[in-house]
Parts: sequence; C-alpha cells; structure tokens
Amino acid sequence: MNFKEIIKLRHNLHSLAEISGQEKQTAKKVKQLLEPMQPCRIVENIGGYGLAAVFDSGKSGKTYMFRAELDALPLEEEIDVDYASINPKVSHKCGHDGHMAILLGLAGIINSHRDLWNGKVILIFQPAEETGTGADLVWSDPKFAWLKPDLVFALHNLPGYSHGSIIIKTGLFCSASQGVVVKLKGRTSHAGHPEQGNSPLPAMVNLVTYLQGLKDRVVGYDRSALVTIIHLRLGERAFGTNPGEGEVMITLRAHHQQDLDLMKLAISQKVFKLAEIYDLSCSLDWVEYFPPVYNNELCVDKVIHAANQLKLDIITPRQPFSWTEDFSHFTQNAPGVLFGLGAGEKNPPLHHRNYDFPDSLIETGVNLWWKIILDGEIS
Repeated sequence: MNFKEIIKLRHNLHSLAEISGQEKQTAKKVKQLLEPMQPCRIVENIGGYGLAAVFDSGKSGKTYMFRAELDALPLEEEIDVDYASINPKVSHKCGHDGHMAILLGLAGIINSHRDLWNGKVILIFQPAEETGTGADLVWSDPKFAWLKPDLVFALHNLPGYSHGSIIIKTGLFCSASQGVVVKLKGRTSHAGHPEQGNSPLPAMVNLVTYLQGLKDRVVGYDRSALVTIIHLRLGERAFGTNPGEGEVMITLRAHHQQDLDLMKLAISQKVFKLAEIYDLSCSLDWVEYFPPVYNNELCVDKVIHAANQLKLDIITPRQPFSWTEDFSHFTQNAPGVLFGLGAGEKNPPLHHRNYDFPDSLIETGVNLWWKIILDGEIS
C-alpha cells in the first residue's frame, strides 16, 4: 500500500465521522481495512467500539502498543472538500482520522516486513477519547487484559509547530482536567410575582464571581491551573416566568493532580454553602476526567532516537501543555509516551472550523512508528 492509497483511506474515515461512544461504522471500516494486513488477531468491541490488531513476529521481544482514536467532534463540517462528513454536526476537527490512517499505514509495513522486527505489535483504535472515557474503558476491559503491552505510544498532531517536528518532553507532558455540572434548584413563580418564587440567579452570580479568582486563591499564583466556565443556563425562554432552576458547567485544568483536587474541593464547599444561604437544593456531577500525562524517559528516548534517524526537528516545550489527553489512562498502567507531531505553523488550530488533518503528515507518522519498532531492542 502506497501513501496515496493511505491518504484515500484517511479521506474515507473523515467522511464517516462519529462522536464519542458511537463509532460503530468507523470501527467497522477500520476492521475491513486491517484484515488484508493479516494481523494474527483482531479483537473487537474493547471498551465500546474499540478494536485491537495484534501482529506477532514469531520472535522473542517486547510488545509495543500504538494508539489512534476513533472518535470525532460534535462540530459541523465547514470545509469544502469532496470527503466531507456525511453525518450532520459531526466532523474530524482534531485529526483522529489522520492518526488512524497512520496506524493503517504502519500495519501495511509490518505485514510486508515481518522478517525485520521482533516481538509483538498491538495497534489500538480507541473509542471516546474526546470525553476522557475511552482509554480507561479499553484498559479495564477483560478483552484487553491478555494483550499486556510492555510499552505504549501515541502521537497527536499539533498545529502551530513546524511541519513534521516532534514536540516531546520527559515527565509531565499535559494537564489533568475535570468537568463539573452544578445544578441549583429553587422555586418557579410568575414573573410578575418573583417574591413568590426563589430564583437561583443570585447564587449563580455569586458562584461565577467566586470562580474568577479560584485558581489564585486555592492553587496559588506560582502554579499552573485554569478555571473555565463553559456554559450557563437559567430557567426557560418564557417571559412570564421567574426561573426556579439554573446550571453552571465548568472545566478545571491543572498540571498536578493535587491542584485539581484542591479546586474540586473548594467548588464543592462553595456550592453547598451558597445552596444553604439561598435556600436552594444543589447537585454536582463530575464528568470527563483526564489524569495528567507523564512520559516515561525510556519511551521518550526511543522516539527521539527514531526522529533523529529520520532527521526530524525535535522541540522540547518549556512547560507542560494545558490541554488534556486520555492516553494518560494508559501511561498510568504501563511505561509510555505521548508526543506532538507538528502540523504546520499556519495550519488552523485543533477544533477550529477550518481545520483538516494535513495528509503530508501521514508518511512522517508511519515512518516514525516503523523506526521505533525496528529499533525495539535499543535501551
């Protein structure tokens, strides 16, 4: 399979875009594309619609796992391409279609050169990365337990960095994050008689104001953390009604788990205190947890060694990234590395309406993974 054919596969996968947890057709297509590569086993429905292709050289050696993501985002396709998403309000704006294409290209090379490498290779196509649930579900699935990878690897394309560069560092690579939905309930009344009801508006205003300075008060000025209010809802669109229910949705981010936990505790205490003051009922629903990603030194060295052989630029970020990745659930359980693959300094950012995965990155990604497999016994 040549790279023009792999690019066509990427376009095909792009058109099938499905949101987290609903990647049925994408997984089906990936399986169809993998079967001609003759893995010794394909395991389906891991952690949802995830699947694993297992290749065995028949020779002793380590088991390496490489991960790509199946899911797309709940965003309308706005780029004018002949492979646009066929599913309304769903599109691949994070490049997971490109990551899948890279692994499919790698599968072709592995199959064609079985005499050149040792050990086993597992290609994981993971569901539900965007919601932070997929990697944990895959790892904890009994169907995955027997695979037992020794080392785990993943890349993510990163616009804003030179094309084909490798953005990598040992230790903490990207943040932990947690979403929370705060619900406040009072009493609805007629808009002409607000005194007969109990609107959660004052409590919501108080909470939003409190959140603006939460990071500095709780975590400190010298630590990296973010509090982002992503959604507010109060009552319904009925001009004759004084609202009785409200909702605040918040995303918390921190480089260190202890800082995330401090912010979670502070928000919980504040919400329950406000509910008591304003005579409201309340609930907090914690969702979409992403642990921090820590990169193993040996795995980082393997990526850098392969990148140097391919004469790729290596960039070491001074600080961990503020975005999150649920590959952290893998690196919590096995030595591993997540790194960035530069997608071009002028390429639109991830999740942007004009973003599309650069096809020219596929060859770089395939060659890098292949080098790591060939150099598998280097330590």
